[in-house]
Amino acid sequence: MSAKARATLSSLFGRSRVIPHEHLHLPPRFMAGDATLPSDKPQLRLLLEAYRLGREFTLEEARHLFDHMLQLKPLPEMLMFRWLLGAMAQKRHYGDVVLLCGSPESRFLLWDLIVLNILMNCLSKLGRLRDGFGVLGRIFRGGWVPNYYAFNVLVRGLFEADEIGKAVGLYGKMIRLGCRPSSHTFGVMIAGLCRTGNTGLALKLHEEMADLGCEPGLVTYATIIDGLCKDGMFDKAKELYAEMKLRGIRQDVVILTSLVRGLCVAGKWEEASVFFNEMEEHGILPNVITFNGIINALSKEGRMEEAETALGLMVHKGVEPDTATYVMIMEGFCLIGKIDKAREAFQQIISKGWKLNDVSYSVLIHGYLKLGRTDKGLRIYKEMFDNGVRPTVVTFNTLLTGLLRNGKVEHARQVFNEMKGVGVVPDSRTLSVYIDGLCKNGYLEDALHLFSSIESSTKLNIVVFNCLVHGLWQAGNPNMAWEFFHRINDEGLVPTVVTYNIMIKGLCRVGELEKAEELLMEMEEKGCAPDVITFNTMMWALCFRRESTKVVDILRKMADRNLKPDASTASIVIDLLSRDGNHLDYLHLLPAFSPGST
Repeated sequence: MSAKARATLSSLFGRSRVIPHEHLHLPPRFMAGDATLPSDKPQLRLLLEAYRLGREFTLEEARHLFDHMLQLKPLPEMLMFRWLLGAMAQKRHYGDVVLLCGSPESRFLLWDLIVLNILMNCLSKLGRLRDGFGVLGRIFRGGWVPNYYAFNVLVRGLFEADEIGKAVGLYGKMIRLGCRPSSHTFGVMIAGLCRTGNTGLALKLHEEMADLGCEPGLVTYATIIDGLCKDGMFDKAKELYAEMKLRGIRQDVVILTSLVRGLCVAGKWEEASVFFNEMEEHGILPNVITFNGIINALSKEGRMEEAETALGLMVHKGVEPDTATYVMIMEGFCLIGKIDKAREAFQQIISKGWKLNDVSYSVLIHGYLKLGRTDKGLRIYKEMFDNGVRPTVVTFNTLLTGLLRNGKVEHARQVFNEMKGVGVVPDSRTLSVYIDGLCKNGYLEDALHLFSSIESSTKLNIVVFNCLVHGLWQAGNPNMAWEFFHRINDEGLVPTVVTYNIMIKGLCRVGELEKAEELLMEMEEKGCAPDVITFNTMMWALCFRRESTKVVDILRKMADRNLKPDASTASIVIDLLSRDGNHLDYLHLLPAFSPGST
C-alpha cells in the first residue's frame, strides 16, 4: 500500500479531531430534500473532508449526501466516497454503510481496497463474519493483496465470536501470504488470546514480535501481564514487567493494578503490597479498580475489618467508591453471616444516590436465604420490583438455590414460574439448580417432568444430568439412572468425574461391585481421572466385603497418582486394620504417601 493510501486509511479510523468550521466556507446544515447540497466538486470535497475530520452530521444527511453524489456527472472521485463511508463507520453507523455499499444504485461503482476494508470492518462489527470473508474474497478477485488491516478486522471479529481456532488459523494464513503483521496485529491477537484464556499462546506471540521487528508497547504489555495474573503465572508476569521497564516503557496504573489485584486474589499479600507501594513511589494514583481488587480479595476471605480499612484508605486518597465496591463489602459480610452489616453497605449505595442494580439485590437475597431467613429474602426480591429493578437470571438462580436448600419447594416453584412472566429465560444453571433441588427434596417426578418439557433448542450441561442420575439412584431406580447415564453421550456431553462417582456409589450401594470396577476402568480409559472420592467409595464397598487385598491395591493406586488422602481415607485404613487379624501384615503392605499428600 502506498504512503498516501496508508495516510488515508489512518485518517478514516484514527481519532477524530474537530476542525474550526467557522474558517471554512461550507454549505449550511441540510435535510433530505433541501437544495443546499454543493453541486461543484471543490465545495463537495470541502464538506466531505470536514465530515472526515469531525464535523457533526446526522444519518439522514449522510444518506442524502450519498444519493446526491451518485447523481453527479461526472461521479466524484473514489476518495470522496471513502471519506463519507469512513465518517459513517467512525460514528458506528455500520449497518447503513453496508446498505449503501450494497444498494442497487451503487453496484456499478468499482470500490477500491480502502472502501472494501471499511465495508469489511462494518460487517465484522455487526457479527456478519461470513459476509466479511466474502469481501476478503472480493479483494483477492480484484487483484489486491490484503493488507494487515483487513486481516486485523477479521481476526478481531473471530475472537469476539469465540472462534479461537479460526482466528489463529487466519493469522497463520496472513503470514503465509507474506502479509507482514503490524504491532496492532499482535495487539489484536494477544488481546483475543488472553481474553479467551489462551495466555500461553499469547506469550509465544509476544516473543515472536521481536523476531519480526515489532516492538511491544504499553498496551500489549498491560494485556499480557493481566492475562498472566489471571492465570496465576505471577513469576512470568513479573518477568515481563521487569522487561518492560528495561525497554524504557513507563509503568502505569493499569499494569500495576493487574499485578496488585492478581496477587491479592492469590493471597500473596506481601508481594501485592510491594507493587501497591510502587505506585506511590512513581506518583501513580491507585484508581477505583485497584482498590476494588484489594477489597474484593479481602471480602472473599471474610477479612472484613481489613476490607473496611482498605475502603477508608480509598476515600482518604480521594478515590470515590462505586456500587461495585459496596457490593463486594456486602458479599464479605454475607459470607461471615453478618447480614445487618451487609444491609448497612446496601443502604450506603442508596444514601449516595447511586442506582441499585440486580447484583446488589441478589447479594442481599443470598445473604438472607443462607441464614434461613426465607421470608426476608423474598421481601427483598419483591422490593426490587417496587424500585424498578429488573431481576436477571442470576437473581432467579440465587433465589432458587436458597429456597430449595431451605426446603421451600412451593416458593421455588412459584419463583421459577415467574421467570417467564418477567421475560427472563432459564439458563443451564437455572435448570441444574431447580432439578437438583427438586430431587433432593423428594420431588423426583417433578424433576423428570421438567426435564421432559425442556425444549430441544435449550443447551443442557452435564450438571443437569448429574442431578437426575443422582436423584434416580437415591429414589431406588437404578435402571432409569443407567438410561440417563447413557443419554449423556447422545446429547454431545462428556461424563465428568462427578458423573462417574455418582454411578459408582450407586452401584456399590446395591452390591454391584463388579460393574463399579468396570466403570472405574472405563473412566480411566476415557481419560477421566478418578479422584479421592472415587477411590474412597470403592474402598468402603470392598471393606464391607472384607476384600482387604483390593483395598490395599487401591491405596497403592492413590499413592501412584499422588492423590491427597482425606479423613474418610484414614477412617477406611483404620477400619481395615481393626477388622483383619493380620493387620500388622497389612500395615507393611500399605503405601507410603509423599509428605505433600498427608
